[in-house]
Amino acid sequence: MWVPASPLSITPAQRAILERLARGRRIAQRLTMRARIVLAAAEGLPNHRIAQALGVSRPTVLLWRARFEAQGVEGLRHDAPRPGRKPSVSAAQVKAVVDATLHTTPPTATHWSVRTMAEAQGLSRMTVQRIWQAHQLKPHRQTHDYRRHGTTTLFAALNILDGYVIGRCLPRHRHQEFLKFLRQLDAETSPGLELHLIVDNYGTHKHATVRRWVARHPRMHLHFTPTGATWLNLVERWLRELTTKRIRRGTFPSVSALILAIIDYIAAHNNDPKPFVWRASADEILRKISHCKEALGTPH
Repeated sequence: MWVPASPLSITPAQRAILERLARGRRIAQRLTMRARIVLAAAEGLPNHRIAQALGVSRPTVLLWRARFEAQGVEGLRHDAPRPGRKPSVSAAQVKAVVDATLHTTPPTATHWSVRTMAEAQGLSRMTVQRIWQAHQLKPHRQTHDYRRHGTTTLFAALNILDGYVIGRCLPRHRHQEFLKFLRQLDAETSPGLELHLIVDNYGTHKHATVRRWVARHPRMHLHFTPTGATWLNLVERWLRELTTKRIRRGTFPSVSALILAIIDYIAAHNNDPKPFVWRASADEILRKISHCKEALGTPH
């Protein structure tokens, strides 16, 4: 058995408003129903009788009685906020993304990308993108006042099978420095391997001293790309990654700082190396080369 509810107390002014709302002239139906519930409760009718008479549930009657008691007529005009879905990203996670974007850089780049930030924060790329858009963050457009403090020459060899890179920074790009790098390759690779090195037609690579050294090391085989076809050497693709991610927008106070940044990038890359994969077939590449030669009038 339900305990009879006491009549709801309303003022004359409240009754006048409720009666106007209950008449339903240009009034939302849900608001009209709520006003009728409260007026019936003010007459002292039991809650279950009000529910039966108005065609609603008893909990609905209890809800609007309580709302009126707490907030008056104004409480009938607005629905209670729904709990909704719990946010998948907390405020702390959003703050962490914003702070990291503004005040840090990844170990192998001058700025964060959506992918690297998502990996660092354990979030999805779309979540990072939404946070950046909400805070108007565009780390890929960071600018720096860059001053050159000197240069270095990077010699790098990319293992096309596993993506591993052997690199060395030297002051110049002469045959003497190239020989130092070849000796490094010889020392850091398995003696039983045949090394086929794809290099461009730069004169340093064809110097007589270099040729004599290669002849004394028969496991070393130099293959020269055609003039203007350095793209055939996949290390060029890796060098572009280095330039875009770590060098182009970086500011280095000295050559030593620049070299350190390059060394750190190589080390981080080699922690999880990945080979580049040609998307086009060999036949397709050769067909495009043939078409280019035809267009230029170059004999095959």
